[in-house]
Amino acid sequence: ALNFTLNGWGGKYDASNDNKINQHLVQHCKLKEVENVDFVLEGGGLDIDDEGHLLTTEACLLNKKRNKHVSKEQVETKLTTLLGVKKFLWLQSGRLIGDDTDSHVDTLARFAPNQTIIYQGCQDENDPQYGPLIEMKRELEEFTTKDKLPFILFELPLPAPQFNKKGDRLP
Repeated sequence: ALNFTLNGWGGKYDASNDNKINQHLVQHCKLKEVENVDFVLEGGGLDIDDEGHLLTTEACLLNKKRNKHVSKEQVETKLTTLLGVKKFLWLQSGRLIGDDTDSHVDTLARFAPNQTIIYQGCQDENDPQYGPLIEMKRELEEFTTKDKLPFILFELPLPAPQFNKKGDRLP
């Protein structure tokens, strides 16, 4: 089992109780071998399919409030070694207003079976999220599998905006 570090989404929140969950799971599942990894990583920050493709965003995994002195190449080396990644798919675009995770990929795009990527689209040119999501779609269209085949893309419609009590748009 790998125990990555959680620092409250780049220091935005206290994560001390979150980090205790892993300790509890290790004891509950009676895991004998646990490797503590000195690397900040949240589950929603990446998605891996059964072929070893890893989908993530630069805004999250390369965020200096997570792993300050780590380069993209070092991230790839570490995750290839620890998780067996065969190919990295880095999104430079894509964000949702109100998202405090620095563009976790799990709110933007996810792997589905048979080399399919389901992603958040936006068809309303007046929506401020339109530009970043269209750019993300273009990037997804350029991605290929480790075997150089295109992914099948399935666009999800963007729901109508929802706001909290303060009037802030929610992701």
